[in-house]
Formats: sequence, C-alpha cells, structure tokens
Amino acid sequence: MAKFTKLGYGQVEPNRITGIKQGRVLADVAVKPETVEALGGYIENGIFLAWNPGVGLDGNLKKGELDLPKADSAYIGIVYTEVKLYSQFTSNKDFALFTKAPTINQMTQSPYYDKAEKAHGTVIPRLIGLTVGDVFTTNNLEGTPEVGDVLKINDQGLLDAAGTVDLIQVKVTDKTTMADGQAAYKVVVIAANA
Repeated sequence: MAKFTKLGYGQVEPNRITGIKQGRVLADVAVKPETVEALGGYIENGIFLAWNPGVGLDGNLKKGELDLPKADSAYIGIVYTEVKLYSQFTSNKDFALFTKAPTINQMTQSPYYDKAEKAHGTVIPRLIGLTVGDVFTTNNLEGTPEVGDVLKINDQGLLDAAGTVDLIQVKVTDKTTMADGQAAYKVVVIAANA
C-alpha cells in the first residue's frame, strides 16, 4: 500500500498524550546509526522506535539505543521531538532530525560521541511512551485508512493497516488536517505495551 501523501516530513499534534505528564519521555538515547542511515539520514516526528537498553551505543549516561520496533520489543514510543525552526522560510513540515541537512534552512545534530569518544552519525530524538486512551493527530502513516480502521506498526516504524507489530495499536477516529492545512488522521491508542 502506498504511503499517505504528505508534504515534507512527518508531524505530530499531541492532542492528549499522558506520557508527557507522567514523565515517560526518553530523550537521552541515540538511534542506532544503521537505522538512521536506512531511513534516509533523518528521523522525523510520528515514527515509532523501540528502546533497547543495555545493548548498542555506550553513552555517558546509559548504554542502549533506539531501533525500529519488532514483535518482541519491550518499550516502544512515538517520536515527538520539539520542532525548532531557524529560518523564516520553514514550517513544521520542514523539521526532522538530520545527520546531514538537505538545505541551508535546516539544521543537523552534532555527531554523537560514545564513552570512547568515537563519533557516530546518529540523532537523539524525544521518544514518548503511549498509554491506552492517548489521542494524537499525525500525517506520518502508510496507506489511506478509513475512520474506524485499526493501525499497527510496520517495518519502517509507521502506522499501517497491514502493520505486523501489534504492541501498539491505534484506531482512526477522524480524518482532519495538520496546522499547516495538510491532510492528517486523528487516532486513539487502543493497545500499548509501555
């Protein structure tokens, strides 16, 4: 099924996500460098990542990394990084976390250095844990679902009717728009592993 048509990069509007108030925010763990490269050198809002504690990158605060979710992932969250725009010519659709900026109007994150001071080409997003009943609006999904459809996570970390990772499931409640007028879907979380 084709990816939902959007302009620019994925957006999330957190209508009601309790993980933010409950402190279920992971903001100090890097994404596995191979995953960032496989996704085109950037991580955008609205994709789902899994935290793998104790494996991978060994940072100053903790050892672990974020990767695309699998059926046995212990902690999955949605990427909702604060949008930072440094040019009057950009909007929310132009924001993602880049290892290499595609234009002069977009910023990159500095290289991530592990304990051994080795630089890694990765980014550090803000990952929010979801709870049953959370509501958010996004334009970052696969296909064109109908109201009432149940979406799961696919192998690219996106919501999809044909997704195979069912640890987080959402139900489409409304077809709506993002703040910039792009088509989007409002969803409610009906199953969550975190």
